Amino acid sequence: MARQSYIEANYKQLAKETAWGKGEYINNLAYLYGYTGEKTNEFASILQKNYNRIFASNDAGKAFNEINKLTNN
Repeated sequence: MARQSYIEANYKQLAKETAWGKGEYINNLAYLYGYTGEKTNEFASILQKNYNRIFASNDAGKAFNEINKLTNN
């Protein structure tokens, strides 16, 4: 629930940072998904490579579902 709430509350900033491939919001989301330290960069890379898949619908709920699929959660 915390992950989905975080994505919904910070959707626009997450979309921007995902396009850049880094940022504070991405780091915080990575932490919520259990990615810490060097794994944070891996998480950001996964999201950046799949930007269109995650954010194409402009819907936070769909973004949450796509991120879960990509991270096997």
